[in-house]
Amino acid sequence: MVTVGITLNQEHLRIAILTKKKSQITIQKLYTLTNFPDSVKQLYRDLSIYNKKFTISTFLETQDVILRRLVLPLTEKRKILETLPFQIDSLVITPNDSMVSVCIDQISKKSSSVGVFITSQSLFFKHIQSLEDTGLHTHFVSCSSSSLFRFITWVFPEQKTGIVIHIGPQEMLCLFYQENYIESAKTFSSDPTYLQKNLEKYQFFLTQKGWDTNCPYVCIEETPSFVDFKSLVGKIFSGKQLFLEDPNHHPYALSIGAALEAVAEDGNQVNFSQKMFMTKKTKQHFFKKTFYYLGACAVLNLISLIGVQTYLHKKQTALFAHITSILPKHTHSPKSIQDCQEHLLSLKNKLSIQKLPFSLLPTVPKVSDVLAWISAHPAFINEAKAKDGIEVLSIHYQMLKYPTVDQKNTSYEAQVEIEFTAAAPRLARVFHESLLKENQMIYTKKPVQWHAQGNKYRAIFTLKPLN
Repeated sequence: MVTVGITLNQEHLRIAILTKKKSQITIQKLYTLTNFPDSVKQLYRDLSIYNKKFTISTFLETQDVILRRLVLPLTEKRKILETLPFQIDSLVITPNDSMVSVCIDQISKKSSSVGVFITSQSLFFKHIQSLEDTGLHTHFVSCSSSSLFRFITWVFPEQKTGIVIHIGPQEMLCLFYQENYIESAKTFSSDPTYLQKNLEKYQFFLTQKGWDTNCPYVCIEETPSFVDFKSLVGKIFSGKQLFLEDPNHHPYALSIGAALEAVAEDGNQVNFSQKMFMTKKTKQHFFKKTFYYLGACAVLNLISLIGVQTYLHKKQTALFAHITSILPKHTHSPKSIQDCQEHLLSLKNKLSIQKLPFSLLPTVPKVSDVLAWISAHPAFINEAKAKDGIEVLSIHYQMLKYPTVDQKNTSYEAQVEIEFTAAAPRLARVFHESLLKENQMIYTKKPVQWHAQGNKYRAIFTLKPLN
């Protein structure tokens, strides 16, 4: 991914070319071009060397953007987004001409901090027009304060609170941030005559707000001057001064920050080129990505459809072979699945009207009937109130014989095995004698097996077929 940050003024273009691979961001090139059409053409030729797909990011000046910070008693992002339109309406002076970019900077347990960046459509389109006059087409439009903040937090990622003083050719941008979001962004004239006075004014402003003016500060000088800028700032702000490791970053701080703002993925980007205010290049980029996405979806759907059809065809072929193999040999062999369906439907109709040669339902007592008979047996009932009597350990119901497709005339035959304990042999004998007598449950023509071991008994008997 290639991102280009551009700082535009009347005399030259500050260019920062950044690349991102996975999460690693690298500065490929920093250079300055004179603001002429030939220079811009050279820029696009240079960019084509890195990648045909690149994103150009620019920014509005801080004096063209209003920053308002809101603290909402909400902790869910969904509710915050639903409430924001009503909160923003009270901040916008001219709704028909306003453009807004929102950053949800921090969500705590009880509240959330939201940064609202507001500009006007006229200033936005004026910026776009000034770029097009030089032959440039931007994809991303942020603001200088947000770009500077991105640069500082990239250079000093562990610094959570700080003051940034950026001296440009015509204006001085003063930034105060804490908890990793911008609290204040002010611009003053960079005229050396008023430089100290403006810095003192900003220091007084921060003190009045109750913010820590003793925090670390950074001085960035875009163009060297005869004024000892760093010493002057050090006299007003008493915190620790931080220095950029690479002096070449001073002229390109805003350009690098603009590129970083476009490549950021934290959801807190300041971007005015959105929705109905997309620039031409942004729209082309958006439609191209949409086209590729829809094309990829269409290809995946086609592959899935082919895969499903192939899978179903294999299953259908296997089913057809299986049906053909189980049909009687004298039956006419089906030639297709439709023939199989018609043949199966014909067999179904025959079965629905044909009287079967064997009973579908068993002709022996059900398990529930056997359990009811045993629980109501006199050998158990008579001794139910006694402290010691018969205790059933297990009952096993087994179907020994039943009709099948090959043996249709086989009769149902079921066998029951009951295992129990008896406190006295007399109780077991009473139950044994009842099994030998003719009754509604026992088939006495089959032998009754009886096994005794101590006070433990096991009886196996055949159930009487139902009439």
